[in-house]
Amino acid sequence: MKGSTIPVVVVGPTGAVRARIAAAFATGGFRVIGSVRARELPKLAVRSRSDVAVVYVGGEPEVEAAVGEIMTTEPCPVLLAAPRGSGEAAMRALAAGALEVITWPDTAADEGPFRRALVRWARRPGVLRRSSRFCGVSRATPPARSRSCSTWRPAS
Repeated sequence: MKGSTIPVVVVGPTGAVRARIAAAFATGGFRVIGSVRARELPKLAVRSRSDVAVVYVGGEPEVEAAVGEIMTTEPCPVLLAAPRGSGEAAMRALAAGALEVITWPDTAADEGPFRRALVRWARRPGVLRRSSRFCGVSRATPPARSRSCSTWRPAS
């Protein structure tokens, strides 16, 4: 992995939200290859073949549909950044195939831990797909839903 960068797609309702998420990946071997609204995610995922998608939950009703579509067309690990009070939307996105939820920071003091949590999650063993594979599952086969990427297996 040394010398390479990990492609990341950032999804959010506004440019400011996307910029805050992208800032977490500004260093440490990540490269933001796309920054879009939820309805544009499936198209970008097919085109970009990113290793990770970080999706802000709250503000866009299309999030759950976008996560579901990406999981059936171009599966990649999806992390949700959810503000307090968006629990229902986050649960629907998890049901659609996202892997985990990290709480969106309420204050500037929470920004550092939020950024570290994003990067730590993206670097977790078994999360990133390599060589056009997602957790050992072919891109042509959507993964079965599981809490841990290391236990994902082809859907039957």
